[in-house]
Amino acid sequence: MTEHHLHNKSTVVAKPITPSKHETICMNPFDNLAPATSFHFQFVYENSGANQNFMEPHKLLSSLSSLLVEFPILAGTAHVDDGRWSVECNDAGVPVTIAHSKLELSDFSFGDYDQQPRDIHTQWMSPTDPVWQVQITYFRCGGVILISELFHMLGDGETHSNLMKKWSNIYNSKSIVRPVLDRTMVRSSGGLPPSEFPQWHQSQEVIANYEHIFSKLPLCTSKLIVFTKDELITMKARCTKTNSWVSTNDALCSHMWRLIVRARNTPQDHFTSLLHSYNIRKRVQPAICSDYVGYLVYSAQSEHVLVRNLLDNDLSHCASISRKTVDDITPDKVQRFIDWIHVTSKSEVE
Repeated sequence: MTEHHLHNKSTVVAKPITPSKHETICMNPFDNLAPATSFHFQFVYENSGANQNFMEPHKLLSSLSSLLVEFPILAGTAHVDDGRWSVECNDAGVPVTIAHSKLELSDFSFGDYDQQPRDIHTQWMSPTDPVWQVQITYFRCGGVILISELFHMLGDGETHSNLMKKWSNIYNSKSIVRPVLDRTMVRSSGGLPPSEFPQWHQSQEVIANYEHIFSKLPLCTSKLIVFTKDELITMKARCTKTNSWVSTNDALCSHMWRLIVRARNTPQDHFTSLLHSYNIRKRVQPAICSDYVGYLVYSAQSEHVLVRNLLDNDLSHCASISRKTVDDITPDKVQRFIDWIHVTSKSEVE
């Protein structure tokens, strides 16, 4: 893939069309568990109708400025003090890079980041960078790739997905439901918190040092693995027994679990476990709506399984372990976890 495929690239800053209320929003203890990194969504648009005004940049920028009136936290500046983050809503704005490429969308595999030119991304480098960055790259074929990068402590996948849906609605002159920015909704019960970290079966030493991970991100690689609908249906059917239901996600996660253990050539007498990252908006009591802006991901770990048993048993056995792990994410367990992190500093968690 050619490195110098862009013949035009410029960056503008989108700000709310009306001034925001100047305030500082503190991340809650759950937010502070998120890594101090960005994560990004990638949207690929083929422009099959060859529309010359397809995803018109000025309209995208104006609709983004309207969106930021509802999301002032995403136009602000992040700060950290003693491991705890906050965002100053100061209308600093969202950098939007508009680029034009000499390539066709067909020149690389969608989602396979190793096959994509590095400069279609916004190159987020530091937690002190703007908390939301966007790059819109227009390709020779008329197609577009939109990359949206968000500071992880400000939101998870649910937040990011709803953010982009709202932007799309404003772009298409549709109404939106206002987001919920009140981060005090995730709070301690006021009871006696657990004395030990209640989430993992292993010691606290396995909890990631996120700053250490961040320094290694440029070394990471990712690959796109495609499963057809029929393959997923067949995979789930293999995992379903009489009076036993598992989700398609259980089947897929279990399949990948076994493949990864095999690929690592993990010794047969070692133990392994499956980790689920789960949106717990409905598991918090009282339940929190999907429009809540924040990080609400609970990492649920399965029971330890002997590698030999994982590989020798059929896929339905692994899927049942996955299903039990998700079913065990009860509101009570989530609340105990919230109580624990409310009295535990991030440095202790790490």
